[in-house]
Amino acid sequence: MSRPESEREPSFQIAKEEIASPEHFAPGLAARPLNLRKQTIAEFDLELKRDSIQRENKAKFDIRTGSSAEPQSVANTEMAEHLANAQLLVREREFQVAQSLFRAALKVDPRNEIAIRGMAECAREQHQHEEAIHVLKTLVSAHTTAENYKLLADELFALEYNQDALEAYMRALTAPGIDESMLFGIYKNVGNVLLRLGDADGAEEYYNKAYTVDPDSDVLLVNFGSLALYRGQLDKALARFRAAVSINDKNDKAWVGLAMIHREYGDSELAWANVEKALDILPGNESGIKLVAEWALKDNEIEKAIRRIEAYLQVDVENAQMSMWLAKFYYFSSRLEHALVEIEKALYLNPELEGAEEVLGVIRAEIQEREVRAQ
Repeated sequence: MSRPESEREPSFQIAKEEIASPEHFAPGLAARPLNLRKQTIAEFDLELKRDSIQRENKAKFDIRTGSSAEPQSVANTEMAEHLANAQLLVREREFQVAQSLFRAALKVDPRNEIAIRGMAECAREQHQHEEAIHVLKTLVSAHTTAENYKLLADELFALEYNQDALEAYMRALTAPGIDESMLFGIYKNVGNVLLRLGDADGAEEYYNKAYTVDPDSDVLLVNFGSLALYRGQLDKALARFRAAVSINDKNDKAWVGLAMIHREYGDSELAWANVEKALDILPGNESGIKLVAEWALKDNEIEKAIRRIEAYLQVDVENAQMSMWLAKFYYFSSRLEHALVEIEKALYLNPELEGAEEVLGVIRAEIQEREVRAQ
């Protein structure tokens, strides 16, 4: 058989969108518009991906059940189809629809590990963090592995449930299936939890363990810098943060660390340059935006704060605290209508937000006074 590239290519022409109306072709032979052809190719590509995932999931399911009976085969096919479609939807960031398919898969097999993990991921991506934790607890109950305990611990860590996170990380270290690729992240985050809890010596111990796994990590250098900052060792902290950006100048946390140190040294100009560098890299850096909000009033950088907080809220759209800060800065810049909209948004997001009612009252009073002056 000849190789495909050695065969003669057939001669044909691609029908173009702008030529020939449908009457020039026999029924059913009209060329599909170019934009629809592209859509068809994209759909075909997604279908291939879906089929590949489906075959992979079905094989895993067959192996785990160890049965080839016909009723089981039907269940396997149904399960594989649900999981394939759900995983494809996750890749397309259609988390709500994916969630319903993972739920359908769990009706076939309530202990299916892929489906439980998928449910947790969908909950997390939709900011349903408490639900994600609930699902991940179900996961570790059904499948006690180091990786699953780490998933639970990471979610607890993100929500600052420090004691629970610490316990989950320790379980991960002793659970079946632990491998070296997990150790760095676990050691590093155990150190972070201990530092949050005020145990600087314990934090240092686990940072050192992480260092033995990856001594060239810029992320870990930032952690060492935070530890030094906690201990009041500013020179050491400065050296750690500088070392981190020398390895990776896109490390936004390291730039925030440098900003804090230079502010402590009294160099406000350099501190601003550092924090703006961090926010250029990651507009949603929470520590950086808090520094901006704190420094802007002291340094009369109102417009700079507005620009940075607006960008932050494009990322973290439901942050009531930052919406209140933006309302304050709008007020200081005499943009009262903008301020009113933003403080009302903050109160909608969190009716109990401390200080928000007072800010709303001040803004409304100023608007009323301005209207009286205008009459």
